Amino acid sequence: MLLSSNSFGQNVENLKGSNYYFIHDNDVFRFNNPTDQYYSFGLLLGFIQTAKPSSKVNKLFFFPGFKKDYKRVTGMELALKGYTPDFKNNESLEEVRPFAGTLTLSGNITEVNQKRILQYKMLFGVRGPWSGAEWVQSNFHQFIGSPVFLGWENQLPNKFLFQGEALYARVWDISPYLQILPQGIVSLGNYLSMAEPSLMFKIGKSLPLPESMLFKMTGLSGHRPLEFFLTTRFFGSAI
Repeated sequence: MLLSSNSFGQNVENLKGSNYYFIHDNDVFRFNNPTDQYYSFGLLLGFIQTAKPSSKVNKLFFFPGFKKDYKRVTGMELALKGYTPDFKNNESLEEVRPFAGTLTLSGNITEVNQKRILQYKMLFGVRGPWSGAEWVQSNFHQFIGSPVFLGWENQLPNKFLFQGEALYARVWDISPYLQILPQGIVSLGNYLSMAEPSLMFKIGKSLPLPESMLFKMTGLSGHRPLEFFLTTRFFGSAI
């Protein structure tokens, strides 16, 4: 189950300024068979801003296919994430994922218009005790009165991380309440290397890409119409 805070957007013609955000991921809201298995928590702090026409970003980067109707948005994000095996004791011979923590800083450049989005992202960081994930999780569990995991001493060792990623998506309007979105993601690096093509069906009241919460184009100001939709995504991954 995913609980999400409300997000805001605005027309591509009026997108301007800066916006800061904080996100806390946690599986505490899993009511049936609660567990801290695999991706346990995340703390993400970042900002996005629209690049001015005279900025160096606009002069250094150019993505073909985007004309005057696009906006270029830049962003940075600091992320701390913790990964744990199952909360319960595992007495079987099955392999379990190890304890791991990552602390990363990423920057991205996004070009978006009413129908398509293209994003380049670079990430650097560390994995292991240097990340501080063990300290964060242990203190949080003590604060809420939950058992503290005793396996962090066996977490994955320290390692420097890097990754480059590219994302492209396009919207095809079938009807006012039905859209098809083909999308592709390619990542390379020692943090995660993968290729993932996908096809998404979006049903409901949708806003254009620069305004929709689908790609988390976080709003910078102004009031936006209500948006509600359901999505079904078919994808394949080579990791």
